[in-house]
This record gives sequence, C-alpha cells and structure tokens, in this order.
Amino acid sequence: MNSVSDLSQSYNTAAGHWRRKIEALGYAAAYRRFVDETGVLAQDAHVLDVGCGTGDFSRALIEVAGRPKSLTLLDPSESMTFIAHQSLTHFAPDLRHLTATLEAAPAAPHDIVLCAHVIEHFADPDDALRHLASQLAPSGRLLLVVSKPHWCN
Repeated sequence: MNSVSDLSQSYNTAAGHWRRKIEALGYAAAYRRFVDETGVLAQDAHVLDVGCGTGDFSRALIEVAGRPKSLTLLDPSESMTFIAHQSLTHFAPDLRHLTATLEAAPAAPHDIVLCAHVIEHFADPDDALRHLASQLAPSGRLLLVVSKPHWCN
C-alpha cells in the first residue's frame, strides 16, 4: 500500500469479514489476556482506540476492565468505524467515531489509548509514537499491540 487512501480502501473492502478473522486468528482472546495482564481499569476513563478496526480491542477492554466514561473510535476506514460504532453503541455512554488518520485526531487528553496493529503501517514509527503520546493525559496509559509482518499484508 502506498497511500492512506489505498490502505483505507483495502480495509473498507475487508470490513465485513474482519471480526470473524480477528476471532479465528485468536486476536480477540489475546487482546483480553493483554488487557487483563496490564491491570488497567476503564471505569471513568476517557479512551481513544486508534486504528479501531471493528472495535475488537475496545470490546476486550470493556469486557475485562469495565465500561469507560467515553470512547472515541478512530480509523481511516469509514466501514471499519461504522461497524465498530454499531457493535459498541451500548457499552460506552459517550461513544464517538471519527474516520481519520492518527495525525488528524483531535488533541485531547485520554486516560487510555488503545492501538493495535497500527504502528507497522507507518513509515516512521517514532513519529507515530509521538502522535500517540500526544493523545495521553499526564498519567495515561498506552496499550500498544504490534505484529509485523501483519496478517493483512
């Protein structure tokens, strides 16, 4: 993929079967174990899920760590954010979704930033980490999952 729009289109195409693939490959269970091992609590937290896909990392957080005060879903794929929003609508009192890249995310202090399988799409991972850090509140936590090579490539 050479551009964000090419990548977004690929994910738009894959969105309909994404959750089944995540479950079949064991990612959803791994997300739940990871959240559990971090000991993070989501109650009263403002959460941002960067590269939310169909919301599976957010769902794992909610199942293990509780319902957040607010949840913002961010993904460059409109289809992914739509599916994630639909599937999580009853699990966060303040649920928003934004179809945009990490660089275009509105700056806001978040207690928890989730980011799974996103860093590997950046030419400059250090720059991506700086963008993620800018989204965190001073005592915030970044839950980062990286797998390279990624199965979708």
